[in-house]
Amino acid sequence: MENKQSSSEQTKARVCKMLAWDDMQYAEYQFKIGIAYLMWYLPCDEEMRKRLSYSKLFWNWFKHTWTIHDESWLTYTYSLKEMQVKMRFALYEELHNPRVLAVEEKPNRVVLDSIKTQMQTV
Repeated sequence: MENKQSSSEQTKARVCKMLAWDDMQYAEYQFKIGIAYLMWYLPCDEEMRKRLSYSKLFWNWFKHTWTIHDESWLTYTYSLKEMQVKMRFALYEELHNPRVLAVEEKPNRVVLDSIKTQMQTV
């Protein structure tokens, strides 16, 4: 039978295996960091943070960016296998630091324009 899992789903499955997580733990961590990212990215704009936190476009962008960081982390698979899970998580946490992400990664124009348009029509 053909494997119909997307590349991002395969990446997520590999990360979960390396961290001894289930899908819910992965999703909860990703969401927690996404909200923290918004706090760092827009520290003085509560309304924009709120709108982005409810935006499907934002979360699609964030999950795509997250997958790229996951793939980068997984390039160290051989080294990671030699580590205890606690150390693997510490490295994972470092690569997904919301403060660093807010400096290095910015939502694309489509995401931001959709929110700005939404704000103008309200």
